[in-house]
Amino acid sequence: MHVSNHSSHWTRGWVHNIEMPAATPMFATIRFASAGVVLSEVASPILEIPRFEGLALLEWLGLGRPDFGAIAARELAPRCRRRLWAVERNDDPRLRSRTSELLAVAETAGEGMVLFG
Repeated sequence: MHVSNHSSHWTRGWVHNIEMPAATPMFATIRFASAGVVLSEVASPILEIPRFEGLALLEWLGLGRPDFGAIAARELAPRCRRRLWAVERNDDPRLRSRTSELLAVAETAGEGMVLFG
């Protein structure tokens, strides 16, 4: 079945080269926060960093590179602490600094979840 669209100003059968304006990335940053932060009136630490850094941090902690998710704070905190040990494999100042910040979020979450995305 062929349907003709006579209201179109495009010539059929020709390749059209139209440039779309570049959009600002919607997800330029990634946030890490305790799940209880939404329900709490007490200020809790939230880590908001560039997405590429956040994904690198998750990978460095052995969690892969998911765009969003949740992890139990009791599982995240030990991973962070191990990456803060003074051993050669942990010798990345930028990631160690972010790991310290993420550990603060995990410790605030206690037995809850840390959400990220």
